[in-house]
Amino acid sequence: MTHNYAKDQPAGFTNRIERVAIVGAGGQVGKHIAETIIKGGKHTVTAISRFGSKSPLPTGIKVANVDYENEQSLVDALKGQQFLFISMAVTAPPDTQTKLIRAAGKAGVPWIMPNGFGNNPLNQKYISENFNARTLNTGIKDVEETGSASWVMMACQHWYEYSLSLGPWTWGFDFSNKKATFFDDGKVPITTSTWLQCGRAAAALVSLESVRRALCLDVWILRFATKPMAT
Repeated sequence: MTHNYAKDQPAGFTNRIERVAIVGAGGQVGKHIAETIIKGGKHTVTAISRFGSKSPLPTGIKVANVDYENEQSLVDALKGQQFLFISMAVTAPPDTQTKLIRAAGKAGVPWIMPNGFGNNPLNQKYISENFNARTLNTGIKDVEETGSASWVMMACQHWYEYSLSLGPWTWGFDFSNKKATFFDDGKVPITTSTWLQCGRAAAALVSLESVRRALCLDVWILRFATKPMAT
């Protein structure tokens, strides 16, 4: 095994990710990822946005407009990026993410977080019972097929704000009719994350050292390659 140390890198080397691209930077979780990373002041954050999009974007973010029907448009927008976060609505055309990931692979993006927040990709039984199972599994497969990029998933479980208010089919709260449904005995603990906590996790991840300084520090980045990341 060849070891790679920060002390052996050329002058001017920065031992962390500096350039981050986000698809869905104006969305529910994408907004918090973008804002938290920008707030840290360590990264250049770029929103990958469709031409003509009216979605409001966080202050301080760069914008790269793309045409999803033109692969070269996507490749050009992603060149030089070191991490790509994809946060799109589950109602987005299913091939949109595939186009993004293939373009990211051709652009040389080394790290990609596909769409599919909440699930542990190692728990296929749970995923099979989830409405976004196809999106999650296809995204992981697409990243692996690039032959160059590694995937990271955020296993944050249900979003607190979203699940609490969405209706009785999520956490069982029917606020309009003042009713609640108890699952099992209503006392089983569950795991959940806020959108802000997801943003904090994303910011912490891209702030990790990318090359080790001592014998074992690179484990912090390597442990997330092709694995879920808990918040």
